[in-house]
Amino acid sequence: EFPPIAMMGYPMPGAQNIPTNMSCVVVDFDRPMTSTDLTTSNIYVKKIVSGALSTTLPTGTSTVTILGDKNDSVCVSGYTYEANSDYCVVVDNDIKDSKGSALAGMPGTSADGCGGTGTMGFGATNMGPFEQSFKTGAGAVTVTATATGSNLDMYKTSSGTITSVPVGFIPRMNFDAPLNPSTVTSTNIT
Repeated sequence: EFPPIAMMGYPMPGAQNIPTNMSCVVVDFDRPMTSTDLTTSNIYVKKIVSGALSTTLPTGTSTVTILGDKNDSVCVSGYTYEANSDYCVVVDNDIKDSKGSALAGMPGTSADGCGGTGTMGFGATNMGPFEQSFKTGAGAVTVTATATGSNLDMYKTSSGTITSVPVGFIPRMNFDAPLNPSTVTSTNIT
């Protein structure tokens, strides 16, 4: 069976100009992973200095929070990011899926820089951890998201009441700015 794969949810791989006050780095997996493996020991962010990964983590107290109930997405938070700096998100191969299969990594090792050497194909015996980079911008950015619409609008009456929504209907909302995925829960969206 093909091993589990990690993917960057936010920021996207190679993203530039990410605000220094970003509250959450999101890492997604292609299947449910073992929850006890989803820790700061296995998922973390390192600064890239002169093309190599720093030996220390950024300042702050990091946490890894599982998003949702499927163990297939996490939020890495608590770091303080410096302006105009390169960072590498690292997910170690120690993470396993519910069947015990280890996470697929990338060619090379962290000593080769974020993302490894890129010289060997997937499935080689020298696979290192999953690594993807991003670069911060000049500083913090404050974004306030406002709901701009919903697919429930078609069920609104002239008085603004929503009625006659079919059973099994999946509501969707649109916002004018990105939401912080670590703050969207079933208790603040009703």
